[in-house]
Amino acid sequence: MLSLFRLGPKMVVVGSQNPIELLDEITNNFDAVKTDVIDALNSSFENSTIVFITEPNKKIAHIKDILATIYVNIHSDEFYNNVINKGIYKK
Repeated sequence: MLSLFRLGPKMVVVGSQNPIELLDEITNNFDAVKTDVIDALNSSFENSTIVFITEPNKKIAHIKDILATIYVNIHSDEFYNNVINKGIYKK
């Protein structure tokens, strides 16, 4: 089947009380790199995930609220599974 649509990366917004600790956990447990928003968008592809870390309890997160951006070189489903299985979500 021929697909004429290109899908982009999945984006995950995570609120954390300990953004530095969460950043370290993600970069240590995944093929991931801390970057800025523009570089993450430019280097991403269909099966990658971009994680934005913000302060917790934000109903709406704006770009100015992003404390860290992480480019993760795996599909978002695999990212979610590993975050849950490894207990990273508790950070």
